[in-house]
Amino acid sequence: IGARATRDAILALARRFAFGKALVNTGRMSVAYVYDLPGGGQSLPNLPLGFAYGPGHLIDLLRGDAGLVALWFAAAGDEGQAMALDAVLARHGTVRLVVVGASMAGRECVTDSEGKLAAVTGATAGAVLLLRPDMHLAARCRANDPGHLADAVAQTLAIERMMEGG
Repeated sequence: IGARATRDAILALARRFAFGKALVNTGRMSVAYVYDLPGGGQSLPNLPLGFAYGPGHLIDLLRGDAGLVALWFAAAGDEGQAMALDAVLARHGTVRLVVVGASMAGRECVTDSEGKLAAVTGATAGAVLLLRPDMHLAARCRANDPGHLADAVAQTLAIERMMEGG
């Protein structure tokens, strides 16, 4: 069986079944979609992150049916901003907010203690990175610009639905 046929079969499985997503090798099988959004279009390496349970990697945030993940580089005391981001993301229902760097009660938080995620993406305090499940950076936004974040999520979801044939 040829490489193209294998690729097509695996991508078809990934669209229909959760187990198929684990078979997708984004480094070899596909070319990342380049979004027409400022700061989007970057495939990310599997960088180290700290979780409540211990060390892990970026892919750990994206396993299963994670959908889109918004990584927010927050500062302590930004709980009010978190609620504003929740309101923007709730409109789409499929985006999970993960706080990077700060610890906020009742929220999923990770640390970038080595600074590699921030270095690779250029993220600074207040940045929101919108990630697809294949570790592709769809957009870079600012937490204080909810309109840009809403537009980025809407465009990303529309593109994903179009690629799925929906």
